[in-house]
Amino acid sequence: MKNRINQGEVELLLEQGNFLDMSLADLQREHAELISFNTSLDRELNLMRGNAEKYKSKVFMVADLLRDCSNQDMTLKAIKTVVYQVGGLIGDKR
Repeated sequence: MKNRINQGEVELLLEQGNFLDMSLADLQREHAELISFNTSLDRELNLMRGNAEKYKSKVFMVADLLRDCSNQDMTLKAIKTVVYQVGGLIGDKR
């Protein structure tokens, strides 16, 4: 994902943020806070991607089971197994 720099936004932030009046130590602290924030967002994004892949897998497995559901009892048991074995229910903290 490539970020585009909007020069207008940069100018607005420079005016409103008083970055030009900050000391080197203040700028370094601000930079460290931004890196920490971005790192936190990256971790959360990776966790969400992992969950999305897990549930995508679960949906494909259930859809595959539903293609041939001549025996409804066995199909329901198989679907329940998929739901619990591939990461549990949504909201389950396994």
